[in-house]
Amino acid sequence: AAAYGLLCAGSALLSAKLLQLEPEERRSGGYGYNALLCGLGIGHTCVIGPGSFGLAVVCGALCTMVAAALRASIGRLHLPMLSIPFIVVYHLVLAVVDPAGLRAPPVTDVLDTDGPALLRGLGALFFLPRAEVGAIVLFAILVHSRISAMLAVCGFVVAYLFGVYFLGLPVETLVLIVSYNAAFVAVALGGVWFVPSASSWLLAMTGSLLATLLCAGLLPIHNRLGVPIMVVP
Repeated sequence: AAAYGLLCAGSALLSAKLLQLEPEERRSGGYGYNALLCGLGIGHTCVIGPGSFGLAVVCGALCTMVAAALRASIGRLHLPMLSIPFIVVYHLVLAVVDPAGLRAPPVTDVLDTDGPALLRGLGALFFLPRAEVGAIVLFAILVHSRISAMLAVCGFVVAYLFGVYFLGLPVETLVLIVSYNAAFVAVALGGVWFVPSASSWLLAMTGSLLATLLCAGLLPIHNRLGVPIMVVP
């Protein structure tokens, strides 16, 4: 996963440099994080080999072009592109892995069903639903901002309680699909786009609740087609 993530991100940053895109945005990681997520997804989905390595290189460049197009379009409206390039490119990957014979068998040794649900949910954001991975993610958020860390934990609690006790979702579904969406919606609404306050905190928890409902609504599509919901909300 690390190798594919670095390869895809390196391809994206090289493409951004060759296309002479904004140096400030390249340095800030704006053209790299979507490709990193896409590379992690390829490492999780595809068998190791020349075909999947070539796919990672191509997808890295494609993530850069999609990100540049979005910055030139919705950026004029002052709207963030967030993870849209990753979602677009990775779902294209899912469309070609079976015809190309690149899909890997399910990897069961990365699952940790005994770890805390919060940590496994944060790890699932990077296709590794393990407690130690989630602990690293939570620590990174805590180093960045204590407010963001608190929002992420509270957003998860809202998703967990509502999903389990009102929607009847299985815990593993919450861990693998719902929890990180709700957590990061809370971080964005409560600590990024609005000044932290009681009203922004309430808005963040409402957003986590809506993200949980949206994920629950998309579950039939996920179960029928095997298409991961990932970070759509």
